[in-house]
Amino acid sequence: MAVSFTRDNKNIDIVRYFSIALVSVVWGLITLKEGIAFAPDSRGWSNYGDLLIKHNFNYFNFLSDTNFITPIVLYSAWVTVVAITKLIFGNYWGTAIVVVSYISAVYTMLLILKATRMFSEKSACVIFACIALILCFDFHMWIRYVLSDILYASICFAILFLSLNLFRDPSRPQKRFTISLILIGIAVVFRPVFPPLLAFIFLSLLFGLILKLEGYDTNKRQRLIINLTIFACIAIPTALVLHSYVMLDPSNWPFPFFKAWILQISNEYHLGIAVYKRPETYQPPPIGILDYLFITISKFFYFFVIDLDGYSKMHAFVSYIFFLPIYAFSAFSLFQLYKKESGLTPIKWWIIFSCFIFIFLFAFFHSCNEIDYDLRYRVPCLPPLVLLATIGFNEFIELISSKLKKSPG
Repeated sequence: MAVSFTRDNKNIDIVRYFSIALVSVVWGLITLKEGIAFAPDSRGWSNYGDLLIKHNFNYFNFLSDTNFITPIVLYSAWVTVVAITKLIFGNYWGTAIVVVSYISAVYTMLLILKATRMFSEKSACVIFACIALILCFDFHMWIRYVLSDILYASICFAILFLSLNLFRDPSRPQKRFTISLILIGIAVVFRPVFPPLLAFIFLSLLFGLILKLEGYDTNKRQRLIINLTIFACIAIPTALVLHSYVMLDPSNWPFPFFKAWILQISNEYHLGIAVYKRPETYQPPPIGILDYLFITISKFFYFFVIDLDGYSKMHAFVSYIFFLPIYAFSAFSLFQLYKKESGLTPIKWWIIFSCFIFIFLFAFFHSCNEIDYDLRYRVPCLPPLVLLATIGFNEFIELISSKLKKSPG
């Protein structure tokens, strides 16, 4: 038995290393083939990087010399990355950013496979996750762009991974807490998407503590998820109505900060914009508060859209090949949370719960703000989505296997 077990482990490791190498090479070849791309935003960040260098990294002077609709301090970590690469690499700073993005993407893949190892030692799960990452064009297409998306997605997934690891092994938590706090601090000033990330941290700590106190009892877990669902059915519509009330009249926003941003988003709502610069998604100009609520719901569904007008045939084809099974297996894994006797181990349950909460919070936040025309804002949700689908794939395999064992003959 020991020899067989060792051989199986070696086979799994071979599959894992080969898959890592394959995904890394494919992503590298795609990036080299397509070449480095400067988006319009890239040039804007280049100017901010130059401005930070001009002020000798004096952030007080830098912040006072900028005028941005969103407080530039919420981008200061990203601007610092741009400034440092410009100082070190000069005209090749864009290449340096792309190299760092590539390394970050590969690191994210490694974390996904490490998380997969928490709930399964099946080679099939490793292969499934790696094929999904190769087909996830909406993720790796951004590696070659001189933008912050891949870096930010890596930071967010590292935070998610640390929460999973802490749940799996709560002993000696000081190091993980310290690293998490550092990453959270960076994320808060990397891009202004900190509300869903902070909400995720809060819910992870809260529900992780509840599960620990209840001893991970299956029946209590089911009651917990049902109670949370009931609460969400009350809290989410309430939040949507309040949001619609502010969008109807931005003067209803009670706080002095983000006034300019609220006004801009409200103007987009007045025009019926669902996905920015995608006219086919626009709704009729809203009249009452329910019309505003409907636009937000539409934006939420567009956050997960598979295809849009303007996609090439190849882009649309790859999107369907990726998203249809990914969404199907993700839905299957979510269904397991509600089963009273699902057979889920605590870590499986926690991975499904954490990935879903992470994705939902980001989708809801952007739906209440802006869905960009190229769907860049959902990039941080794609690694958790792949992990969620992988555990769904694992549970599907186990279900089929158990039925085959029970069937006569």
